[in-house]
Amino acid sequence: MYLTKSGLDSRAELEMDMLRERKTAYIFPYETNMVDGFIYLALQEKATHLYYRALAKDVDEPLLKAILGKMGADEASHGRFFYDLLIKCHKGDLDALAKKISAVANDFKMPVQSNLLNYRRQLLGMMRAAPSYRHPDVFTDMMSAVEKAAKQYDREALQLITPELGRFDENENKSLMRPTNGE
Repeated sequence: MYLTKSGLDSRAELEMDMLRERKTAYIFPYETNMVDGFIYLALQEKATHLYYRALAKDVDEPLLKAILGKMGADEASHGRFFYDLLIKCHKGDLDALAKKISAVANDFKMPVQSNLLNYRRQLLGMMRAAPSYRHPDVFTDMMSAVEKAAKQYDREALQLITPELGRFDENENKSLMRPTNGE
């Protein structure tokens, strides 16, 4: 709505762009390894959240700031879900989780990188529009969450969660780890 009402795009142009993008196949890079898939999704959601937050900070238009703030909050809630899931499932071995995060982060590409026409050109425009965005902050944020979880969980109190159990102890601490950085 913002693009059409502001005159930045006509309804017909926008529909053509959307139709073209929907026709482009996307292959999830971690179909066989769900833990790595959840790490990938957590990184992707955090990257999107941090980008929208930076863009909201860097634009002057109040309505666009408000829209981006809501979009960023939505992405943050998605990321928080994956952070919580990963940390809760790995609290018995957060070192292993940190290694998996590093491996996924080394090969990380945003989902649209293979699909979007002129991705590199569009990416440069996106970076110019949000100069306060720093992509390395995505990885740093996730590793900070793991470090915070490591301090929160006492090694003697930990119970290993095995795939056979398929559930968590009902009496365990209900307060989930939240990403650090003021969200």
